[in-house]
Amino acid sequence: MPFNTLSPSSFKTKYKVDILSSPKATFRLAVGCERLKKIISANSEAPLNVEFLMNDINTSSKLSRDAYEELIASVFDRNAVPLQQALAESGLSVDHIDAVELVGGTTRIPVVRARIQLMHPRPHRARTSAGMTTTTTV
Repeated sequence: MPFNTLSPSSFKTKYKVDILSSPKATFRLAVGCERLKKIISANSEAPLNVEFLMNDINTSSKLSRDAYEELIASVFDRNAVPLQQALAESGLSVDHIDAVELVGGTTRIPVVRARIQLMHPRPHRARTSAGMTTTTTV
């Protein structure tokens, strides 16, 4: 299971440090994971390197996009709820939607775009665009 490569217990086993006991180490790991998330959205594999994680220990690991998507599958499953709620509140059906404009950091994740496109019965009409910036959509 890919979670074993990033779990606190794996750091304890591999590097002999308890990262949960140090807020600084936990923060450094979170920053490293955020960096990994951005890299993995454009690549099939990404490194997770955290220098001086704790006790002057440098850590390194790799994660594939498939393993990443498996790790956060429950988050992706929640994406459909607000989309379905917006459709219900608008009184529109999916057939009335010509395009979906995605804004924000998660738009870089290919599986997010793919899952939104799956909600459309006619994929040739469903387009996602991540080219707009937040300031142009406000």
